[in-house]
Amino acid sequence: MKKLFYSAILLVGMLLNVSVNAQTSILPLSSDDLFKAYDNYQKGIYAKAYEIFKSLSDNGDAQGAYGLGVCYYNGRGTTTNLQEAFNCFNKSYNRGNKSAAFIIGKCYFYGQGVERDLEEASKFLTEASNKGNMEAEALLSTIFFYVDLGLPSGTKWANCNVGAKNPEDYGDYFAWGETVTKSNYDWSTYKYANGAEDKLTKYCNEPDYGNNGFTDSRTTLERTDDAATVNWGSDWCMPTKAQFQELKDKCTWTWTTIHGKDGYEVKGPNGKTIFLPAAGYRSGTSLYYDGSSGYYWSSSLRTSYQFNGRYRYFDSGSVIPDYWYGRDSGFSVRPVRCR
Repeated sequence: MKKLFYSAILLVGMLLNVSVNAQTSILPLSSDDLFKAYDNYQKGIYAKAYEIFKSLSDNGDAQGAYGLGVCYYNGRGTTTNLQEAFNCFNKSYNRGNKSAAFIIGKCYFYGQGVERDLEEASKFLTEASNKGNMEAEALLSTIFFYVDLGLPSGTKWANCNVGAKNPEDYGDYFAWGETVTKSNYDWSTYKYANGAEDKLTKYCNEPDYGNNGFTDSRTTLERTDDAATVNWGSDWCMPTKAQFQELKDKCTWTWTTIHGKDGYEVKGPNGKTIFLPAAGYRSGTSLYYDGSSGYYWSSSLRTSYQFNGRYRYFDSGSVIPDYWYGRDSGFSVRPVRCR
């Protein structure tokens, strides 16, 4: 395991990003305090470094909390305590030190001090990666990686559903155009309707279905409403109906079982594969047809009857690349690589 604080560059970077919570600060938290702590750490005077970091952290300093976390993480000046380290890193982040995103993501990735959660890891690692952290990018590539199936379009498909930790896991369910899960999937809870399918407030081009005659002529999800983009980052998006059609036409589909989950192995022209589990769908508070059918949203709206989104349906005997259903229902999302 690589030790933190391995170079003076990190020290300088941390000092340039001191963030103090004025409401909880009691002592004057100057850069001198931090410098003394980091200098002691670098010189191997760990007990003194721990003492200063703890004092700073106790008085609300973001960087002090981070330094204290490093001491717990590496067992310097105190005993190794990964749970306490994670708590310190989290405090630092919440106090404004967003550079802590990487180590928080790393803790979630490896299950260090917190239960392993690849979905949470991806959120923090994506934030760090977007700021140029190459190690974060490398870890991300092992969480959500894409498979080049050799398709003519060059489209690369993700290896698992949004919310899933493994290819065979069902993952999360989303209403079309929504980016978070919920307990009840119906029109009363749908984000872009005023309580009914004929009262749409976004993605509607016919007045009969718009709230008070609303129209906006949008027929494809914007990135801010794309569950793949919002949950996995800007490199990912929900597939279009054309991409689903290509997946059907250019690949070999074989119904199979992986780790107890039924679904389709989809083999591309180059022999590489992805697995699409039969995750069923959610309506109201219930889950239907899990284990027997798959319902996967595309980013495309049905251009007539706009209360429907387009999706891919399959069961053990059929694969339908372009179907439509009520946008309020909770379907799976399998991302594609956008760049």
